[in-house]
Amino acid sequence: YMMLGSFLSPLRNFRTDGYAGHSFDGRAKLLLRVVGTIRRKTGDDFPITVRLSGFERQAGGREINDTQRLGPLLVEAGVDCFHVSGGVGDGNITQIITGPEYEPGYNLAAATALKQVVDVPVMFVGQNMDPLRAEAILQNEQADIIAMGRALLADPELPDKARTGRLAEVNRCILCQDCVDVMNSADQGTGCAVNPRCGRERDYPLVRTGSEKKVVVVGGGPGGLEAACVASERGHRVTLLEREAELGGAFQTASTVFPHNRLFLDYLLGRVRSLPIELRLGESATDATIEELAPDAVIVATGGRFLVPELAGRDGTNVISGDDIFALVEKGAADDGALPEGPIAVVGGNLMGLELAEWLARKSCRVHVVEPSRRLAMPVGKKRRGDHSKRLDLLGVPVNTGVNVQGIDADGVHLDLGGDRESVVKAKTVILVGERIADESVLASLRALAPEVRAVGDCTGFGLSKKAVAEAMQAAYAI
Repeated sequence: YMMLGSFLSPLRNFRTDGYAGHSFDGRAKLLLRVVGTIRRKTGDDFPITVRLSGFERQAGGREINDTQRLGPLLVEAGVDCFHVSGGVGDGNITQIITGPEYEPGYNLAAATALKQVVDVPVMFVGQNMDPLRAEAILQNEQADIIAMGRALLADPELPDKARTGRLAEVNRCILCQDCVDVMNSADQGTGCAVNPRCGRERDYPLVRTGSEKKVVVVGGGPGGLEAACVASERGHRVTLLEREAELGGAFQTASTVFPHNRLFLDYLLGRVRSLPIELRLGESATDATIEELAPDAVIVATGGRFLVPELAGRDGTNVISGDDIFALVEKGAADDGALPEGPIAVVGGNLMGLELAEWLARKSCRVHVVEPSRRLAMPVGKKRRGDHSKRLDLLGVPVNTGVNVQGIDADGVHLDLGGDRESVVKAKTVILVGERIADESVLASLRALAPEVRAVGDCTGFGLSKKAVAEAMQAAYAI
């Protein structure tokens, strides 16, 4: 993808000499020379694997038959194995690491075509998350080796769980691409939104506590579920209180608008039910309840609250905001006829607003996103923000940022563009997303009721499920 890949690709190779990008021989020359030199210096008993893009999938790039033409020449030069990926090495590693718009195993066709013309093993990567599908590919002789990356960040025990028939226990990658954004951050580390231990294994070893305590977890969203599980796995006696009749909290809505979230929610639900955790659904954490349970420690994971912008017309009958957004998604998921009348303006381009806009557009609603700031998809990073932008574009959703929202009326959303310029986003329904902020009301009421009280997740400030489960693990280990 980098120097050698750039020589191979007509998209980057503009040379006009013997390595010229306009000819196959010129593009292949440097890579063949490098492999040949390595083979001469190392001898025949040193394995050489070449990772390359099977198909760049971009106009003007390497064509679909380029890799199978190159493969035999590389084998002759000394290659022992191929590792097939796809796409191009741009700043967002487009198509190398992909989101849910790509199908599992999307590089398999290129790998199979290469395998047909070489006599060395061919492996491939690209959303290989399902061990059963991977095994079927091997049995069908479409590839020789299955490469997994993100699947093992999410659950490093996946191979052992597959081998021992415990597939229902696998914590599956949700394709959120947080791992890429972590690598591109200032820390340049390793992380996973659904596995808070990833990259921090030394800080959180898989060992039981030396002092068993009675722990009450308040709230059954991702933070509460993770806290309850980790505390139980460490040997504490755990009771989980959830005021609603089902577990999941706001993550139920998140799992509707971004369906891959459901994989993580189902994993957490399966895990909490497999452990000796007392579940009390439909029960709030009243003073009397906490006093009755007499815990040594309480972990509060009750979520945040909506802060809706002060806008003229925000209380209009055509405006949906706050917790009513959750009700909208729940009803719309069950019945398309319950969706609001369009066109729809979504005011708020944070991650929640964009996922909601995508979900509505997939249901054939006409949607327009308006964001007063210049930043989209907060708080996620460049990789995921870019993928959301592409999906919105493909769905035909207009996005306006950096516009001052004056107010809302029956015509739609009125914008102040500056310099005495105004415009109206025509809409019959306006969804006012706002933002999730800390809600410490439950935390404050419980502080005096247990020797140790800790808070995790949105009740301390918005941060997605990643923040919730990371803080949940920290809290469970701190007890």
